[in-house]
Amino acid sequence: MRAEGHRPALVLVDSQFTSEGILDVPAAFPAGIVAEAHRAGALYLADEVQSGYGRSGLQLWRFLLAGITPDFVTLGKPMGAGYSITRREIADVLASRYEYVSTFAATPAAAAAGHSVLDILELTGLPAMAVNVGDYLRQRLSQVAAESPLLVRYVAPACSLASMFLAIG
Repeated sequence: MRAEGHRPALVLVDSQFTSEGILDVPAAFPAGIVAEAHRAGALYLADEVQSGYGRSGLQLWRFLLAGITPDFVTLGKPMGAGYSITRREIADVLASRYEYVSTFAATPAAAAAGHSVLDILELTGLPAMAVNVGDYLRQRLSQVAAESPLLVRYVAPACSLASMFLAIG
């Protein structure tokens, strides 16, 4: 791109690489992607559709585990009842340049939907409960693996229930 006189506008990364098989990477990896994106003049979008809302640990957002601050975060339509959520200053720039940004962006209903989801997660303690259940499941599967190595050869140490892989012998 650079050789042709173009620069990237946006770098979009799944915060837990869930489309690639749910990979946990060192915190320095996403931090490096953000730094290089910004160095090149691009914005960074953290895709939290599959790993956000506490599904990858006690933090609500997977990108927090890497200590990064994205320019955009995608949360998925089910998370906000179909509403887009972004930082206010970015939404203002988009709204000033384009008549149509998203079907339901920046409405009181969008804010209410997003807040309701977050309220339920906080009131129920669901992210912490998921971590506890995941730890228990991982512990029990590890016991099965130790007792029956021909049945279960490996239990991944990742912090997401969805990332527990069993190698069946």
